[in-house]
Amino acid sequence: MKEVASCYQVPITTLHNWRSNKEKIVASRKGQSKALPNRHSLCHWQELVQALYQKYKKRREEGKAVRRGWMHRKAPNSYKMCYPEREGTEFRFSDGWFNVFLSGHAITLRFTSNKSQKIPDNYLADILSWMRFNCRNSQLCPGSSDENNIVDYYLHDSISNLDETPLPFKFLDGLTYADKGSKSVQVKASYSGWGKRQAFLLLAVFGSGKSKIRPLIIFKRKEKYEGKRREFYNWKGEKEMARYDLRVEVCWNENAYTNSNLLVDWINQILVPVLPPGPRLQALDVAKFHSTDEVLFTLRSHDIVLSLIPPGCTGLVQSLEVSVNKPFKCWLGDILDELLDAFEAKNNLSFREIPRANSPAIAKPRILVTQVVGEAWEQFTR
Repeated sequence: MKEVASCYQVPITTLHNWRSNKEKIVASRKGQSKALPNRHSLCHWQELVQALYQKYKKRREEGKAVRRGWMHRKAPNSYKMCYPEREGTEFRFSDGWFNVFLSGHAITLRFTSNKSQKIPDNYLADILSWMRFNCRNSQLCPGSSDENNIVDYYLHDSISNLDETPLPFKFLDGLTYADKGSKSVQVKASYSGWGKRQAFLLLAVFGSGKSKIRPLIIFKRKEKYEGKRREFYNWKGEKEMARYDLRVEVCWNENAYTNSNLLVDWINQILVPVLPPGPRLQALDVAKFHSTDEVLFTLRSHDIVLSLIPPGCTGLVQSLEVSVNKPFKCWLGDILDELLDAFEAKNNLSFREIPRANSPAIAKPRILVTQVVGEAWEQFTR
């Protein structure tokens, strides 16, 4: 028995079980698996389970995405309705309870993922060269001594990393809970064209881990209007901006994309005022507008050393890519679901069904984006 277990890498206890149940195994049909206990009975709070499952089914039938955050919000409310005589502290939305709920109703997480960039073959050499550059520029000058310097030449608050990411106005991210075995997972889409009305989000983090700069959102707006039409759109923009969330910064340009002029303004007006005096280090990716003459001159004038991350390596060494963007976007998705539900309950209209031709309604996605980003950033940086 030991020789067989060693040869086929099968635990000896399994072999003993097979031998003791030889007649049952031989008599079983081909492909038949061991019967499992009723998984529904393993999940506590059965009335809550059924109520939450019915809400899940209704939302999926409406073509809406279901994420963990949505279930986390609905479960306590359903618990209070099902067990009004009990205290709310008795129920915990734990990972174990949630996993049993999913498996008991054959629900699985369906999603798609795309790899944004290919890691270069010589990425190790590129990263080592980049780290050597940072080390050389972090050395103390001869004869200088400053006990307040924490990372050699720089204070923690003097080291920063900026990253830009697109923020489309489409309320689908290819991820939702759905029944196991379903061949296609459909979610109700917004009107054609909403996805093209993009915004761009700029986030900055510091070596100290403190939140010193509010997120910057760039919206798309034409700048070629003249005369009274230009005055009208400026007045309209100011009226809309008064409704934006105060926890974010907002600016406009024709392409809703970062360029060298916008980056120079961001450095002068937003970054430099929060930096401590002394030398600074700014880590950026290798986008073309990050290394234009205007940007380089502005950085040097403020004693900021530019550290360009090697191409294709941002997912390995850039702080925002490695530690911030993914969990922050999870916060965005959960808060977006919550605000969309509140909007639809208040207006009796799905946000996805607002026609493009409805001019006053075009501002609503932008206002919602500022609220979502502001709330997500506040919760993420607590």
